[in-house]
Amino acid sequence: MNEVLVNKMLKFLGSVLLLVAILGVQCERKRFNIDDIKDFSAVIESGPLRFIKRVLICSNEEASEQIMEHRLDIFTLFPNMTIEFLDVRQCPHEIRSDRHGDKSILAVIAPEPFDDIPDSEVPIYFYEAPYFLENLDAYSNNIPALIDWRPLKHAFTHFFEQQGWIRIAIVSDNSPYSAAFEEELVGHFNEKQLVYNVQRCVETLHHDCDFKEALQFIIDNNALIVVANVDARNAWVLLKQAREHGVTRKNEFIWLARDWPFVNVSKKELFDISPIISLTLAPLMKETANPELHSKATRGPHLARILQGLTLVEDAVRHTKRYRIDHFYRDIAKHMNSAIIKDTYDARAFIRKIDVNDKSEVLTIVVANSQLVTSVTTVNNSTPKVYDVIDCKIMRSNVFTDPCNDFWISLIVLVVLLFILLLFLIIHVYVRYFAYFENVSNARKTN
Repeated sequence: MNEVLVNKMLKFLGSVLLLVAILGVQCERKRFNIDDIKDFSAVIESGPLRFIKRVLICSNEEASEQIMEHRLDIFTLFPNMTIEFLDVRQCPHEIRSDRHGDKSILAVIAPEPFDDIPDSEVPIYFYEAPYFLENLDAYSNNIPALIDWRPLKHAFTHFFEQQGWIRIAIVSDNSPYSAAFEEELVGHFNEKQLVYNVQRCVETLHHDCDFKEALQFIIDNNALIVVANVDARNAWVLLKQAREHGVTRKNEFIWLARDWPFVNVSKKELFDISPIISLTLAPLMKETANPELHSKATRGPHLARILQGLTLVEDAVRHTKRYRIDHFYRDIAKHMNSAIIKDTYDARAFIRKIDVNDKSEVLTIVVANSQLVTSVTTVNNSTPKVYDVIDCKIMRSNVFTDPCNDFWISLIVLVVLLFILLLFLIIHVYVRYFAYFENVSNARKTN
């Protein structure tokens, strides 16, 4: 009797397990539809993708200071994501571990592409790569920053006009971004009729840069305003050689950096040329239904870029309908890329004074597209007045190597003075001659 009962119970349990297995297979094949789901958390909390909520924010030292100051704001603005802040050097290991583990990463927000992760299926948004190199197009789920790099030229010329500078030296390295930006900047300088000179590094045997000749030219011509158009790979060499040649703030030289290439340079090494004027692009956060998000984006370029990346991820998840994880990742990346229309998107350029001793401060925010400046906000105009050339007594010239027209102007002034003196002598002689003859005539009449 007991044996028959046990057999019946085993058959019943077997039937239940079979039914559960069939239903499980059906559930696995079914794709949920989120057309009617508007809440972000409803998408993430459903189905086997419910654990994919982690968003890694990878940052270098310069960006970390700004990001960590507002980390609580980031948590508040994006409560449905599990946001983790990591050093950029830790992120590749975390991505590889997730690939072979539980797959909990939803997306990654990083400054630049990782050399050792060329084929990540996880969407990666690069917030410090406005000039997206051609070899990155092969990467499957990479998303460039939502900005065009060209409007940065407007920030440079605006700041030059604000400071009264018309004589500028440009020091460029051999990177593709530097070459492209140099061409863009020089064309804009010609439009603004600025006096400039471009000095490029000498490429060494290992394709590194040597800036000694460029720096010597700057010293010989007393070019006090210098634009560092270099990438992070060559920034340390430029800084080291600038200190050796005395192209520092102590000797009245002012450095302006495209973006912030000194990410691998310590504050101690930056001391001699500090403060540095950094001009950095960030996305223009449109004033939408979330005014708080728009307000936070004006606090600094790195924060604005990361908030834009998180917004793109959040919006992409809302519109992603795929159930399988590979399709899910692919569609998130596809939606994020489709939101990027570089040719028509305005950018916000932050002009910052970065001092290694004091807290960095935003001086001006310039909003522009590739064609023109649309608005300017002066936040702090406390930059001390400095001059782009010294010892011009009379007049400036349009020749970089001869900034003052003192010789020719002085010669002309001398000629004019000599002419006036000669005219005075002629008048003086004439008056005396006329007076003499008048006296002689009056004497004859008297006699």
